[in-house]
Amino acid sequence: MNFEHILIPTDLSVLSLRPIERAPELFENRIVTLICALEDTPIRAQGAPFAPPMHGADLPARIAHATVEMERIASVLKGAREVRIEAFGASIPATAITDWADKNDVDLIALSTHGRTGLRRMVLGSVAENILRHSTVPVLAFPAEKEA
Repeated sequence: MNFEHILIPTDLSVLSLRPIERAPELFENRIVTLICALEDTPIRAQGAPFAPPMHGADLPARIAHATVEMERIASVLKGAREVRIEAFGASIPATAITDWADKNDVDLIALSTHGRTGLRRMVLGSVAENILRHSTVPVLAFPAEKEA
């Protein structure tokens, strides 16, 4: 299978960059897109059911920050043919990432798991698990390292 366009979802944490650290050769001479789907749950104004939803006031600043961080990360991907960056707000990040992959001819999603279990996983959810379950393109998951 030839993977021309690889998508790397990131929440800008060190853990989310594990695919770049562990398999830099995977990205050589390929198109790589770093994507950051920032959680943003639109709210509706009370008493105005037909008004458009309002997004968090800090969303533009969060998108700008994510873009700057991804540009820094992109500089590490020297072997890639092209590095693209995409940051946006999403009410359900995992769904937004899989939808983006479907619409943008992605051949592979390379992501990292955070290794959450139990209550932390139940409360915080698992974006990686949702992507694995719902993606229509192959997914390469880099597991969390076990603590010594």
